[in-house]
Amino acid sequence: MIAIPAINNVIQNSKDKAILSDASQIISSAKIAISDGACTESGATITCNKAALEDYVDGIVLDADDKVVQNAKTTTKAISYVVTYKKLETLANKERKTKAAKAFQTDKTTDTSIASDKLASIMGN
Repeated sequence: MIAIPAINNVIQNSKDKAILSDASQIISSAKIAISDGACTESGATITCNKAALEDYVDGIVLDADDKVVQNAKTTTKAISYVVTYKKLETLANKERKTKAAKAFQTDKTTDTSIASDKLASIMGN
């Protein structure tokens, strides 16, 4: 009886890690798309929407609203990335979901968007 919940936890942890890994891969793909000039620039912000990302992500199905936004601070020259990935809302691991929820609140975004540094922290990087 105990083995079934344990197996379900292992399966769900694997699914959660795959979703986080996909989000990280989407950010990496966006960086390439940005360097290729495939994304839309507006001031200090560059946005890679689904159409721009599709040629750069392999094996990841994107939702219509999925995107990556690069923000550059002109004063510090720091660059940050925020990924919007619909599957982030399906995280099930309580600890991981709590960390993600805190990151979502910190970034004042929805539960489908997360900054790259927060994503790396949740993934343990």
